[in-house]
Amino acid sequence: MSQSPDINAVKHYLLGLQEQICSRLEALEDEATFVRDAWDRPEGGGGVSRVITDGKVFEKGGVNFSHVMGETMPGSATAHRPHLAGAPGKPWACLW
Repeated sequence: MSQSPDINAVKHYLLGLQEQICSRLEALEDEATFVRDAWDRPEGGGGVSRVITDGKVFEKGGVNFSHVMGETMPGSATAHRPHLAGAPGKPWACLW
């Protein structure tokens, strides 16, 4: 029998990973820091976008996390994967 993944544990891990990545990248910069933008999706879920600009090392960069859910897969997930269009939505998380 397979076990279901602990969604909250995965989400917590990925948000921690996002924080580690941003902290390490900020350490390379003298003054530039990531700006954090938490957002909610009306159909369910949300995410945290982190963007750094005008640094000496990075002109612009982002480390984003999203955890969304709904009746069908979101357009952003199916734009380059048309075979998934209309597939049942399940909670999913992404860090990019």
